[in-house]
Amino acid sequence: MTEEVLEFIAEYKLNPQHFFNANGQTLTDEIKDQMRSEEKIFAFNTSTCGNGHNIKSRSGHCIVCEPKNIHFTLINFNEGFVYIAASTKGKVIKIGATSNIEKREKYLNEKKGYGNFNDWKILHYVKCPKMGYNEGNIQKILDRFRERDIPYYIGNELKYSNEMFRISYQKAFTTFTEYFTDTKYQSKQLEKDLSKYKFMNLPK
Repeated sequence: MTEEVLEFIAEYKLNPQHFFNANGQTLTDEIKDQMRSEEKIFAFNTSTCGNGHNIKSRSGHCIVCEPKNIHFTLINFNEGFVYIAASTKGKVIKIGATSNIEKREKYLNEKKGYGNFNDWKILHYVKCPKMGYNEGNIQKILDRFRERDIPYYIGNELKYSNEMFRISYQKAFTTFTEYFTDTKYQSKQLEKDLSKYKFMNLPK
């Protein structure tokens, strides 16, 4: 590793063992598969981006130009919680992931709330490795029920929601149960009365 790479790793407190030497190559599908097999998350010594940087996420994004990609990449690999939340105002379910289940519900309801609803309740969670990876897989299973690109504001910042689904809690819970079959991950149901979360399953 060059001094530049080592300084970058130190600045963002990353694990050097998560880095793959691309030997000047573009991150082809073959190289990405090799990174997966070796459990590497980032690559250095890649083909350079437009600004001359050669440190990228496994998806091929320059993490020097866009350090925010570090956070989104690590979510896929870190241990955390995949959860089911519900809004009775919107009659929608949210499938999400977080490293802090205690603070997530409060965050979802700040300002006008996630997706313009501020009555979110986290109903169930599973603690697992690769939380972002598992979250994404469950969302793909439920994709035909997804509400896409719903605009909402956090303060003055415009954001778009793609994690809300027109399904009942039971549909979400059944999907979780089937997806995590044969695993021994910790799970917990946080609400006893689930009768008010019997929303309609409305595919797009």
